Order: sequence, then C-alpha cells, then structure tokens
Amino acid sequence: MWCVPKLDAQYAERMEDVLELYQRPLCPTEPVVCFDERPVQLLE
Repeated sequence: MWCVPKLDAQYAERMEDVLELYQRPLCPTEPVVCFDERPVQLLE
C-alpha cells in the first residue's frame, strides 16, 4: 500500500494518463520502463 496525500481531479487525470500508457500495445521503438523506488539492482 502506498500513500496518496489528496485524491483530486488532477490526481485522477494523471492516473488515467499512466493507465492509458500501460494499455498501449508493445512497441520496440518506444519501450515503457517502470521504476520502483526500492534501492535494489534488477538483474533479470
């Protein structure tokens, strides 16, 4: 679980942008990269 300080119209709009991004079909020339905030090295 993560904390959201305020659920307002601007937050909802940005959330929809992110969800739309992840719904796009895979495109090798425009990869979607997700970063986690944990300080670990991803090897696989």
